[in-house]
Amino acid sequence: MFGPAFVNQFDTVYSIHRLYKLPERPAYLDISNIGWPCLRKQWYSMRFDPDYALPISARQEQIKQQHKLTMLEELSFIGVNVQTPNFQINHFNGQLSGSMDASGLNFAEAPKTWHVVQLDCLNDASFRQLSINKEIHGHGLPDGMFQKLQSIMAITGMTRAFYLAENMNTGQLFKERVRYSAKVAKKYINDAHEVIISEKEMDRISDNPEHKECLQCPWKNRCHFGYKK
Repeated sequence: MFGPAFVNQFDTVYSIHRLYKLPERPAYLDISNIGWPCLRKQWYSMRFDPDYALPISARQEQIKQQHKLTMLEELSFIGVNVQTPNFQINHFNGQLSGSMDASGLNFAEAPKTWHVVQLDCLNDASFRQLSINKEIHGHGLPDGMFQKLQSIMAITGMTRAFYLAENMNTGQLFKERVRYSAKVAKKYINDAHEVIISEKEMDRISDNPEHKECLQCPWKNRCHFGYKK
């Protein structure tokens, strides 16, 4: 979990953040990134390091993983048959890869159906956005999650997914069951294949670096300004 020991005698908080390893760039397309609307961003993600990476984000991810373990324990306690070991997703000879939190059987909503289990830990604003998404899109999933779950169901053969999110501020929970659509999933898988095999940069979503999808993109400088780390 922790990177090399580093202690700054003048700043305790800085020393704590430096404990955490920054994630290494994968040599494959992470299935979590399929939902990104910009194909160039997907293309960059498996080929180049981001412009920046902060230890604080690595610490946040570790805290989320601890919350997810609690959520899995709660599901098991109420009778859901949760299977967690070795759920690594591999497709296209490992070039499309990633992980799922678990699979589950005996949900109250459909006891006899196996589900892909996806857990999420969100701040208050992102959590409240789920209800808004449900009114707009017909489902309460955050951006990119629908695409990810459809792709995982296509690869695993499961036909339902159970999304469970926790509000990290209040402890409130939100659920969404997702039905598999072969037609929809095929499009996402095909797009991923194009990203994987393309030797040239994919088209970016906008030529405007102030576009909403570009503002916080980790590869904004490379994409729009030609910066190469």
